[in-house]
Amino acid sequence: MRSTVALILCIFYLNSPAQVTKYANVVYTAYFSKEYHEPLYVVYDLFQGGGDCDRSQFHFKNGDCEGCGTYQDYEGSGYDRGHLCNAEDEAFDCDREELTFRYYNCVPQARRLNRGIWKKWETKIRMESQEENLTIICGSIFGNTVIGGIAVPDYCWKLVYDSYGGLRYCLLFPNDGSGIVQQIELSDLLSILGYSLDCDKCPVAFFNPGINTVALEAISMHMRHIFRAMHALLTAGIVTNPPISKEF
Repeated sequence: MRSTVALILCIFYLNSPAQVTKYANVVYTAYFSKEYHEPLYVVYDLFQGGGDCDRSQFHFKNGDCEGCGTYQDYEGSGYDRGHLCNAEDEAFDCDREELTFRYYNCVPQARRLNRGIWKKWETKIRMESQEENLTIICGSIFGNTVIGGIAVPDYCWKLVYDSYGGLRYCLLFPNDGSGIVQQIELSDLLSILGYSLDCDKCPVAFFNPGINTVALEAISMHMRHIFRAMHALLTAGIVTNPPISKEF
């Protein structure tokens, strides 16, 4: 298990997309992109998560979100409404769990991802929260895929910090049926996001004004190509790499 206590990194990153709106409630804070009509990422704390609230009574709502996805966007698409702040984490309180059913807290996820390796890691992290308060930041990396009027992530990602501010996990999940998760360096993740993280508990990144926008885009695209190539090789069984696995 890797632990990183330094939250201040000097890296190159792309400027945030325009029109990012923050939606906050007592459970989580979502950073929503009007460009993609999807949340970029969500931040929440988790301590002794889990419970027995019946989630079947809840349905996704727009709330007060302008430009969020809708039922029609997902209908017939083959994608799940994948929670970022996990519903079961808040199942100890039905009011809190209901708040996770918002379109600014979900993205289109491949069914095998949402019901497979993503869910396994949600369960693993929830078990670890029984012993310690954790901070979870999770979001998406968008490409060109669209369903209805909303963007579909190429990748989903998750950061988990312990109660001392140490980075416990930095996880990258291809949004497909591969069942793969990759543990990567935080600096690598931040370099491929396509946006900066701007929340009280987010890792701090400093922009280098000496690097122009074209160079920044090249860095981001180069890193994305590397991860896609590794993903393809692993899926084909050509290479194996301990940080990349289908299991824990």
